Amino acid sequence: MNRAECYTHTRNYGCRLRRYLWNGVEMLSLENQKVKVVLALGKGADIVEFVHKATDTDFMWHSFNELKNIRHIPTVAPSAGNFLDSYAGGWQELFPTYGGRADYHGAEIGIHGEACLYPWDCTVLEDTPDCVEVLLTLRTIRSPFLLEKRASLRWNDP
Repeated sequence: MNRAECYTHTRNYGCRLRRYLWNGVEMLSLENQKVKVVLALGKGADIVEFVHKATDTDFMWHSFNELKNIRHIPTVAPSAGNFLDSYAGGWQELFPTYGGRADYHGAEIGIHGEACLYPWDCTVLEDTPDCVEVLLTLRTIRSPFLLEKRASLRWNDP
């Protein structure tokens, strides 16, 4: 994560960004008066919360595994990969493969690809009370891709 550009903001009104650690995982929340969306930057940039604030309803599914920073490298990887070691629910980027393990042009890729396992970089594009927008990027390791995704919220827009 680009720590110089993704930060905790003190604004507590309008659209806002917050960066924080949860169980050792770097997180980013985007919030307006209608919704709060939380991304696990330190683990695949998964959407781990999508809360409708008026009803306090979280639309993301949560696994029995708690989201945490996996600080160990297993001595033996499961044949399908390490996806389930850190699966806490939410919404993942399944790329460059999905489903079971695969051979991607000679590179072994585990279950659901590699983008959902790595930390993503974050650059703030806009941070005003009317709009927050971030650019998230990841260069994959076993496959030759640079992924980008944008997340934004506007005031009074669900």
